[in-house]
Amino acid sequence: MFLMSPGLTASNPAPDVDFLRRRKIRLDNPERSLTDQLDNVLHSPSLVDLKGRSANASLIEVEDWEIQLPKSTPSLMDSALKIADIRQSVQYVNVASLAVLVYDYFQTLELEVELVWKSSWSISKVVFLLARYPTFVDVPLILYYTLNQGMSYDTCSVVNAVTSWSTAVGIGMAEVILLLRTYALWNNSRKVLIALIVLYISIYTPVVVVLAIFLRSLQHGAPPLPIIRGCYPVSGSNILFADFVLLMLYESTVMVLTIWIGVKRYLHSRNRLVMTLYRDGVSYFIYIFMISCSYIIVLLACPPEYVDLLNTFQRVMHSILSTRILLHVRDTARAQTSFTFPIALNK
Repeated sequence: MFLMSPGLTASNPAPDVDFLRRRKIRLDNPERSLTDQLDNVLHSPSLVDLKGRSANASLIEVEDWEIQLPKSTPSLMDSALKIADIRQSVQYVNVASLAVLVYDYFQTLELEVELVWKSSWSISKVVFLLARYPTFVDVPLILYYTLNQGMSYDTCSVVNAVTSWSTAVGIGMAEVILLLRTYALWNNSRKVLIALIVLYISIYTPVVVVLAIFLRSLQHGAPPLPIIRGCYPVSGSNILFADFVLLMLYESTVMVLTIWIGVKRYLHSRNRLVMTLYRDGVSYFIYIFMISCSYIIVLLACPPEYVDLLNTFQRVMHSILSTRILLHVRDTARAQTSFTFPIALNK
């Protein structure tokens, strides 16, 4: 393999400059990885980047280089470029997810201030805040994780763990909102509440265990080419898909309870609050179920580089949809205070 640097200039405009522009460096040592060989070239004190800084200041300068492979190893470059393209697509989805989150936040901020911030402290208020605001921590951290250049492997693992556990808390609180909504539809039935709590614990406990197993198995390493930015996982268990199966099981069970009580008790109801609870719950289930199904298909059928394609988007949608359920219910309840639901009133 050869590395060509056609655009390099030297700090001293000596005859070396012309030599550097045409220089070819062999990178075909079978006993060393491509990344290690490129790293050695970039740390050569004789090379200077386009900005006049020493090339060993950063690996980012490799983006300005033209890399050519001999005919005997085209698949290596093809594979590396494919990985880079996939990761770029993942980053686009992550940035789009953050944009959706920020847009929704400002769309609903006025309603949140009026119905949540000014209300007294309660379980529903705490759950709302925990479902909404950790998203503004873990989503930017995910972007940092995928875009930052130069983090150590240990730092990558720490950042990934923080974002993963923050996501777990946020999604867990979103599911609690779903639980409270179902409890309200069942007219505050104590038996239904106990059943829902048992279901939640029995589902979310293995979710936490699976996540812990996955994080312990995840290892970061050098990417196939230094042009690939961000932390690069090189190995890890595929057990993570079990978390999404468990969440789908929980949400499907809650949806069955919602439909059952809706048909049994509220089929012909004209109560706006009931209709809001019912409509938002069904919409939440349809959207999240479709995203979860898509994510499981990606995890099982696509290359491992796609593992994070829908992760951030699903995280954001859990937060947006669940918090909107509570906001819509409280907004409707303001004009209908005689119909009491535990998550509807500002108490």
